[in-house]
Amino acid sequence: MAASTQKPVDFVVPSAPPTVVPSPVDPPDVATASIESGGALCRKLSLLEA
Repeated sequence: MAASTQKPVDFVVPSAPPTVVPSPVDPPDVATASIESGGALCRKLSLLEA
């Protein structure tokens, strides 16, 4: 019984990395969003300077 109880635990460990994978996918989205907002700020600054 102990061996069969350990196998589910092994399955839970592999399921953790897939959960960690989506989080690295978020930073690229945040980076693109910050780049777009940075571009908008540059346009506002150029309009103010002009």
